Amino acid sequence: MGLSLYSLTAYGLLLTAVFRTFTIPLKTSELIMGVWRQLQEYFYLKKRDPNAPNSNWMRYMHGINRISLFMFLIAIIVIIVKLVMMKK
Repeated sequence: MGLSLYSLTAYGLLLTAVFRTFTIPLKTSELIMGVWRQLQEYFYLKKRDPNAPNSNWMRYMHGINRISLFMFLIAIIVIIVKLVMMKK
């Protein structure tokens, strides 16, 4: 029927253990620089890593991410403009 609290807790602990096993701890600065590099690659500000695998699906994913980032930035600009106009 449903999941008990025990099974949810056990499942959560299992996922946490697996996640910690297969992830490499990164410093915050390394993580931020990785995100920054990825954003630069999305917006064609920086060349892609030539050793990275090249596939159509990866290209599609980056294209969709690029569109969503543009939409997000436009929405933030609209919100800021509305806030500035309301203060007048």
